[in-house]
Amino acid sequence: MKTRTCVVMFDRCVLDLCAKDGIDPVADLSETEFVVAYTPDLKFEYLQALSHSDPSPETKELIRKILSTGTLHGFFGFAEEGATVQPYLGWGAGVWADPSQSDVIASIATKENKNGPIPRNRTDAVLVAFAKDAIVITSDKGAHWRRAPEGAGRVIHWDDLKKVLAEELNLASAIRRILATGKS
Repeated sequence: MKTRTCVVMFDRCVLDLCAKDGIDPVADLSETEFVVAYTPDLKFEYLQALSHSDPSPETKELIRKILSTGTLHGFFGFAEEGATVQPYLGWGAGVWADPSQSDVIASIATKENKNGPIPRNRTDAVLVAFAKDAIVITSDKGAHWRRAPEGAGRVIHWDDLKKVLAEELNLASAIRRILATGKS
């Protein structure tokens, strides 16, 4: 019996916490049913973190691992005029957003970001939509994270994951437990 593959995405804000606690998502999820992935916006945020002095060396190493072993996963779409960072993937690369995912993306307000080219909350909006079919791990406490469409995926908040990790062997075991119980 083949195990279903489940995509796991890590919001940029959670990677510092993983590094601080010595959690290596790439190692913990390798050779499991989980596949580490990132969106085009996350890729930009990860690369941006590598060029700044703020993240710890451990965080930067996690980012390098995710970028080198993870997969780019994005919704199908065409380039946004004038956007220097494109949120979509084109033909043969992007996946179709269903109506519930499109509705979630449209419902999360974005605004200009004076610190970079990605509008505020755009990365989150796409991650919330992907949480219909993927596992998205974040430490952000914004209300928009509760808007994920119903499906096989889920948004897992870092605080909840950390509690389960205290009783489990690794990240893969903790995610399995959360998915099986429906509780953190």
